[in-house]
Amino acid sequence: MTYSLSVPLYGVFKYKMNDKGLTDLEWLDGIKTEGDENDPLGLGDLLKRYFIGERINFGDIPIDYGNINSTYRRILEIVRSIPYGKVHTYSEIGEMIGKPRYARVVGNAMRINPCPIVIPCHRVIGKNGLGGYGFGIQKKLLLLKLEGVMVC
Repeated sequence: MTYSLSVPLYGVFKYKMNDKGLTDLEWLDGIKTEGDENDPLGLGDLLKRYFIGERINFGDIPIDYGNINSTYRRILEIVRSIPYGKVHTYSEIGEMIGKPRYARVVGNAMRINPCPIVIPCHRVIGKNGLGGYGFGIQKKLLLLKLEGVMVC
């Protein structure tokens, strides 16, 4: 099932769920797309509250990782545990899985993250800069600022 939510000042979120959980989340610019606004997991309400500054923990939202391999899944689960307002580097995430040289692998896992914000890949940064973000650097900066993170 597909759901759509408009958050004033921030844009439109389109997300998909199946019987196992959330499978995809997109942050779109522009007009609301087709989709029901009343999802059974309450993600729409959590997103609205997040964007007005509440410290939301999306940890109770089940995720269906589909065909994502076990290494990437493990990385995404670690990233999912990064608390609101905190950041880790790609290298630090690699160290957390026992692979200190896996910064690029961590970056690849961030790139295939099916559910940004819920799996907060915006909280993963480079040693010498922000790193990338699928929705664009400006949105990564916006999310970090919203969470009170100061990044140069």
